[in-house]
Amino acid sequence: MAVIKRYITDKVICGDPNKSVKRLAEENKGDLWGANLWGANLKKANLFEADLHGADLRRSDLRGANLKKASLTGANLEYGDLRQANISGARLMEADLRGAKITGKQFKEIITGLGMVIDT
Repeated sequence: MAVIKRYITDKVICGDPNKSVKRLAEENKGDLWGANLWGANLKKANLFEADLHGADLRRSDLRGANLKKASLTGANLEYGDLRQANISGARLMEADLRGAKITGKQFKEIITGLGMVIDT
């Protein structure tokens, strides 16, 4: 995990500049707790059941990403782009979604992820 935190910030992955942040995140999705993914391009990333607890995802591009059943508890998603992302079953307790780009359907998923119920 320390490797991820250090190298994602620099956008240089394990000494291999050809390895993308998206690929690293997908390969380590079980252990992204507290990772610094600020501004990362995670468009269409497969982060199914990823542990992103407390991760810094501010201004990240998560369009079309698979975040189904991901743990985003306490994650900072401020100003992130979540349009078309699959967030069904994601845990979002204490997640910061200020300024995040989301759709109406996703808003309903977010409410469910927070344990709230809304009538439609």
